[in-house]
Amino acid sequence: METNFQMLKRLYREFKPETKGFLSGNEVEKIESYLYLNDRRDILDLRNLRDFIVMYFGQLKRDCDRASEKFDDLMDLVSGVTAVIDRHIFDLGGEV
Repeated sequence: METNFQMLKRLYREFKPETKGFLSGNEVEKIESYLYLNDRRDILDLRNLRDFIVMYFGQLKRDCDRASEKFDDLMDLVSGVTAVIDRHIFDLGGEV
């Protein structure tokens, strides 16, 4: 397993959703694989990962022009990834 930073860098480098605002089942599985979400993570671990992702992408967002396509792609990725993590938290009985 990799650190949160290593997982996220690899995900950001290698993954881009095909459709804005929507993740296919295959894309959800890829996110789960990249972030090891099916590997016995508990609610606290998932929340820490989610918080790290929001902070990491928040830093990248500051470097983007809000009118750029890169900014839109970044926000779309953050939304999709956090939604997948939230579903795992919810499935374990946590509040999202």
